Amino acid sequence: MMKWHRFLYGLLFIMVVGGPAAAQLLPGDIVVIGVQSDGTDRFAWVPLVDLVPGQEVYFTDAGWNAEAHAFQRQVNATSNSSTISPSGGAIRYTAPLQGLAAGTVVEVKIDRRTKGEPGAYTLAVTGASADDFFAANDTDVVGDQGLGIATTGDQLLVLTGSLLQPAFVFGVNTGADQWDLGSTTAQHSSDLPPGLTEGLTAIAIGAGPDAGNEVDNGRYTGPATGTRETILAMIADRAHWETSDTAIDDLTGGRSLFDLIPADPVIVRLDTIFVAPGDTSRMPITIVNTTDRQVGFLHFRVILKGQAAFVQIPISGIPEGVDIETISVDGESLTVSVTPQFGQPSIITGDTLRIIGELRMIPDDDALGKTVGVYILEDTSFTAQDTSGLTLITSGLDGAVQVGIRGDINIDSRVNILDATSLVYRMIHDKLSAPGTIFYQMADVNADGLVNVVDVIGIIRMILGLPLVDAVQTRTIHTAEAFARLHAPCPIDNHSLGILLSIKAGQHVAGLYAEFSFNSSQLRVSIPAFVDPPSDLIIESAIHQNVLRVVAASPSLSISSGEETEPTIIIPVRLLRNTGTDFSLTELILIDAQGQEIPVKVARSRQTVIAGKQVPDTFALYMNTPNPFNPRTQISYYVPRTARMTLKVYNLLGRQVIQLVDRKHAAGRYTTFWNARNHQGEPVASGIYLYRLTSDTGYVETRKMTLLK
Repeated sequence: MMKWHRFLYGLLFIMVVGGPAAAQLLPGDIVVIGVQSDGTDRFAWVPLVDLVPGQEVYFTDAGWNAEAHAFQRQVNATSNSSTISPSGGAIRYTAPLQGLAAGTVVEVKIDRRTKGEPGAYTLAVTGASADDFFAANDTDVVGDQGLGIATTGDQLLVLTGSLLQPAFVFGVNTGADQWDLGSTTAQHSSDLPPGLTEGLTAIAIGAGPDAGNEVDNGRYTGPATGTRETILAMIADRAHWETSDTAIDDLTGGRSLFDLIPADPVIVRLDTIFVAPGDTSRMPITIVNTTDRQVGFLHFRVILKGQAAFVQIPISGIPEGVDIETISVDGESLTVSVTPQFGQPSIITGDTLRIIGELRMIPDDDALGKTVGVYILEDTSFTAQDTSGLTLITSGLDGAVQVGIRGDINIDSRVNILDATSLVYRMIHDKLSAPGTIFYQMADVNADGLVNVVDVIGIIRMILGLPLVDAVQTRTIHTAEAFARLHAPCPIDNHSLGILLSIKAGQHVAGLYAEFSFNSSQLRVSIPAFVDPPSDLIIESAIHQNVLRVVAASPSLSISSGEETEPTIIIPVRLLRNTGTDFSLTELILIDAQGQEIPVKVARSRQTVIAGKQVPDTFALYMNTPNPFNPRTQISYYVPRTARMTLKVYNLLGRQVIQLVDRKHAAGRYTTFWNARNHQGEPVASGIYLYRLTSDTGYVETRKMTLLK
């Protein structure tokens, strides 16, 4: 054997400076073990990992709407819908200076809550300090009523990040025996939040549709000792829950602590990597020691099964104080021995994590679309000892080499609409891998070195069986230009203003990317929405450091709902101070149905939001609310200057049904109503109707609405 043979290439060092920092928790890192709505509202929860000082955790009873990717309150605030009017609240917990130890049982008793008031809770807390809990009600996001578990069934969601950009950790549903999947319409129901899995990180303990009694109280009754994974699995299993239609006296089952034991004291972990056929790639190896015993020796073997091979190359950059000896290397296996150098106490100490090296491998060309397993061989060759020579329990976490194709974003060996939506989400939330990585190359569908909305449209064209557009064709200059304009803020409800971005392209726009800048200390920006969007619209938005980013694409290759309409985005905003502040369009990219960029001229890219009445600077007709409707709907429009306005309703044959408005208007915002009757006062039939707004200045705009009976 070759002493000091080094199989690591491009060593990575992890340097931790200073104390612990609050981090985003993973799904299942916090669990709920009890909820009660009858009597005094209570809930109990347990962290399955240590919460570091300053770690923020939110609890809310607001339901999640998967279609809108927002809480129900946000959906209502955005759509102005009268059919959905949820009102809940939230509580924020901030871990103190000493943190919160894993396994600590915390019970929160809500003695009082006051509608619409910050700090609206009087809480009795066991297992933690009540001083670390704060009201986090938000009128526009989760509601202003305060967290309260409904006696007819409700949900309790645990999340980190923020209410506007939640990262869900756990969820309990007492309103049904399963979570909704894109069908939630009511305040006390919820779609399964993103990132959570029913039966693993989310549980529905409510009664089914045929049950005789409701279930709105429940507690976990299973074991309180085990690894994080085993306890999480038991808590997410309804068989370990006691449920009731009446109050439960002992919500925590008398527990004050869960006994969490390490799953495996010494772990050798391999990653899962994504590579292209024929590319050489690196797979990091990580050693984790979860005990308080020092590791003095480690020996393991890694094997490949499938269409890939290890590459034997010189290695360098061994961590200081560590010897790594490659006992054997061939195409299918590699055996490694790790020991401390002379004078060093151990390989790793305590619970520190050290990346000690990287495997190098190359997949075969015929491995396209396949997953090649990379395994830690757990036999006699896998051993670890402490510094006194005593054996330590070991375990290996296997990895894999996923060999993908361009456009397969979710790495399932297929290119479909999930890849388009996944790419939109990754783009908007800064979850793309760095340029040059294999994933980035797979996302770069047109091979222009960039990942943007052009690639989203490229994926859609692949799904439709249309030819892809290369980098040269993408930048082909159109003879027809598009025109965009950022309009002055206009009132959209009693609390918020709406800033409009209108686009006139003279052709179908298949995809759009926009960036807006603002001062978050002066202006609150909510989730944008399209006016009159197509039913298949894919839209994602996110706010990062005073920048709002929006990505939109349509599988039908048109983000407008019809040939007569143009894409229009409305961004709800609210002034936080009485001083004026700017809201600016800083970047706009439009893509046509062929996957080519459309040149765009922006007539106005900045607007100032000021306190007081806002006057629109252009005519505008907006979607009726609610839509569909029965028996009445509201129609709003804006007039920028004095003009005679006419508003008429037509059937699909073009015959006039009724004239709602015909008079002279001063500049401002106007609202009228239609009660689904014709000019003779007779009820009209169900169906689709057109409403058209015209002015004596030449403005004409038509939209559709649906009457359901």
